[in-house]
Order: sequence, then C-alpha cells, then structure tokens
Amino acid sequence: MSFSFNNPVSGILGISFTPLQYFGNVIIRIETHDNGSSEAGLDGEIYQQMNILVGNERFESESNINGASLNFRVSKSWIEENDVDVSTITINRYHDDE
Repeated sequence: MSFSFNNPVSGILGISFTPLQYFGNVIIRIETHDNGSSEAGLDGEIYQQMNILVGNERFESESNINGASLNFRVSKSWIEENDVDVSTITINRYHDDE
C-alpha cells in the first residue's frame, strides 16, 4: 500500500508498507507536536516531532505491517537557519520508550 500527501504540513510526503493481513480501508493520521522538548532524548536539532498512526485498533500491531518506508522533506530555510549538514538529516522512530 502506498499513500501520498499533497502539500503536507508535517513534511511527510508519502508512506508505503505491505499489510500482512487484509483490513479493508486503512486510515493514516499524522499528528505534529511542538518542538520544544525531546521526550526521546535525541541529540541535535529537531525539525519536527510527530505521531504517525496507521489503521485502527484492529491494525495497531507491528505484526500487521512489513517493509514500511516514509518519504519526507525538510524545508531549505530551516536547514540554512540551523546550519545543518543535509547528509546528517534522519528520521528516527521512538516507540515504547525506545
């Protein structure tokens, strides 16, 4: 399954994954958060913190998704303002305190 987002506020351009079971329509919700603190204890500049929720309570198990990938962008102005080397930009997952 692949999902593309037009004019995303979050910076997420697309999400793709292989569902391991059929669940009909799948809803994806992206919630953005203020960047004031890092609960995950990450080092360096943080562009955007968010929750990406896929599916509903029947779909929430990691055992239902395989090969997930995200396509994202970071604004050029933020990169320049924060003097960030683009080769160091990553997307990190923080789940269950890890």
